[in-house]
Amino acid sequence: MSLRVERETEVDEEEPETTAEEAESTETESAETESAETESAGKRGGFVRKMLPKRRRMRVLLLVVLLLAGGGAGGYVWYESKQLPADAAFRVGDRTVTADQLAAMVETWRAMYGVQPPQDEATLGKFRKDSAKAYAVSLILQQAAQDRGIVVGDKVAQDALSRLISQQLGEGPEAHDKFVQQLGQVGTSEPAVLDEIKQQLALSQLFDAVTKGAGDVGDQELKDAFAARKDQLATPETRKLGNIVVRTKEEADQVVADLAHGAKFETVAQQRSIDTATRDKGGDLGAVARGQLQDDYGKAAFAAAPGAVFGPVQNQFGWNVGRVGEVTPPVPATFDKVRDSLEQQLRMEKALGVWRSWLGTRIHDAGVEYADQYRPDDPDAAPDVKPGGSPVTGQPGPR
Repeated sequence: MSLRVERETEVDEEEPETTAEEAESTETESAETESAETESAGKRGGFVRKMLPKRRRMRVLLLVVLLLAGGGAGGYVWYESKQLPADAAFRVGDRTVTADQLAAMVETWRAMYGVQPPQDEATLGKFRKDSAKAYAVSLILQQAAQDRGIVVGDKVAQDALSRLISQQLGEGPEAHDKFVQQLGQVGTSEPAVLDEIKQQLALSQLFDAVTKGAGDVGDQELKDAFAARKDQLATPETRKLGNIVVRTKEEADQVVADLAHGAKFETVAQQRSIDTATRDKGGDLGAVARGQLQDDYGKAAFAAAPGAVFGPVQNQFGWNVGRVGEVTPPVPATFDKVRDSLEQQLRMEKALGVWRSWLGTRIHDAGVEYADQYRPDDPDAAPDVKPGGSPVTGQPGPR
């Protein structure tokens, strides 16, 4: 359930430069230094977050997820005509992507990032345009990586996928078969996921190359930033939450009633929740901060008393009934405690400024041609940077 701004859920229905080949060894070292909050989010997260170490994953999410770089490597049609074909969504140079190919890519994003096409026609048009721009930008970045000689081999991508599967589902052929089956259920495939993994790893190296030397931070700059951001740098209150997701309000009301009459929360979650990422764990979301949750759900969760049931709260995945467990109070920030993480954040902000400027130029120079129903409002603008976003503007972040 995409209650977290950062995590993935399946529903029924910053560091030294590292090459792709070094990602695996870096992963082990970086993973040991992750905070408990990030670990809590990640262990329920999706394929992207599991695959890479924390700092490299951050860059990948900022590239691929935040900067609308979610495309894969295949699925193009060559046309000599300068006029877009009737079934085209857009064209970058001599490569034309059809509406069907765009739809297939959205299914891959759905599997990997939790992207969900809206059901109402009023917002579907914007989603369609955002998706087309996401794919177009991914092709521009793919070409930029190729121009710099950045190539990710098949074995590197396959090894990353194998680690992903073992972390998600366990070892052995049965786990692999289950993974492939799950991909089929959301309309994508293992080759599409491998293409996306290659894209992520290549973009991480491209980001390093474009932003090299852009992130130097001085001591006084650090102190000034701490003074300005002290409140935001404090460790926020966290709450251990359980969550049950059902399809209708009537079902949610019945869940609330059953819990009020003594039903065990974990049992109800295992029997009725459609959130496959938490159902088998009795609906456990772990310890989360207010800012990690979708707005309406977060308001309800942090207004409820410890031990209380709250909801139902509706989101795009269904109706949610939650329960508050242990509450950990907030902790004020001190300069010595947050210095390293603040320096990393400032370096990333500077790097992103360089990246956005470079990316805007690349998009403009590419001269992407969109079919009318797929043309974004500002097709040449670099995508907005918003931590925790997804490949498509307006979507929840990776769950």
